[in-house]
Amino acid sequence: MQEERLTGPRIFIVAGEPSGDIHGASLARAIWELAPQARISGLGGPAMAGAGCAIKRDMMHMAVMGLLRGAGKIFKARRILAETLEYFDKEPPDALVLIDFPGFNLALARAMRRRPTKVIYYISPQIWAWAPWRIKKIKERIHKIICILPFEKEIYEAAGVPVEYVGHPLGDFFADLKLDENFAREVGLESGDIPVGLLPGSRDQEVFRHLPLMLEAARVIHQEVPQTKFFVPCGAEQHLEGMKEMARESGLPVEILAGKTFEVMNEAEVTLVKSGTATLQCAYFLTPMVILYRVNPIAWALSHLIVKSPYIGLPNLIAGEKIVPEFLLGTDRSQEVAEAALGLLLDA
Repeated sequence: MQEERLTGPRIFIVAGEPSGDIHGASLARAIWELAPQARISGLGGPAMAGAGCAIKRDMMHMAVMGLLRGAGKIFKARRILAETLEYFDKEPPDALVLIDFPGFNLALARAMRRRPTKVIYYISPQIWAWAPWRIKKIKERIHKIICILPFEKEIYEAAGVPVEYVGHPLGDFFADLKLDENFAREVGLESGDIPVGLLPGSRDQEVFRHLPLMLEAARVIHQEVPQTKFFVPCGAEQHLEGMKEMARESGLPVEILAGKTFEVMNEAEVTLVKSGTATLQCAYFLTPMVILYRVNPIAWALSHLIVKSPYIGLPNLIAGEKIVPEFLLGTDRSQEVAEAALGLLLDA
């Protein structure tokens, strides 16, 4: 744990998943450039700790989506929430900065309503995509939204929520990114090989819901284009063995890599990618992609009620039109996903 500074404003950052941890680390460094004496602590992971934040709880194990798979961690989340409030009783922060992770963060914001701490939401819930009624909770609990997508500002302004648009933090992140120049050699890519990236997400449910479907699509792709080799970056150590087992069972030329997400994006001829920030990352590398997101059949049947956005992929949302093939899936449509990827490969 890093030592907290002894003077200056107290800022507490909450990030509950790897991408939020990275953004929290970047935010902390930017704050210290402006206010070197700021005391920054929080709930986060290794990136925030490495930046110098005093981490009260490692939250990377909490990256769970969905009621059933997440049920086992609900009690742990409640305990962490209670511990955090007890910490605030002793060391009340001047500002609480919430990063994405809405299930936990909106609950924490609710508990802060009668406290003097200013609550700021950086990288806010995607109310434009689903469950738009959450904006009422946000208006009641959040003092200010700092949004990263241009169309979000109008949504919050229309609802009377104080908001400021600052642009996407990926620009700053990629400015400092250094890729492994030996990646192709290290993974054994040879002349004539066609690398394909499979990016199922980082949360428990995302990985084990999307990777099997992606592997089925990969099977179709490999049958049509035998030169393809598949690479799956793994961002969480607890997923590594399970992902490797799925790869072995597939019988395909698939390599599960610890990290190397951006090397895979940069090297791949095409990627199958779970909707989210990774789609913008692929776009940065100008890598053709097929975007997908799989939900359970009941959620898919109700999707017209809860999903309000015309697209699930951020490149399509920002462009205002479908420029990238995308699939919201309630059943196994791996054949269609594979055909979309083959269309991109064969047109290249």
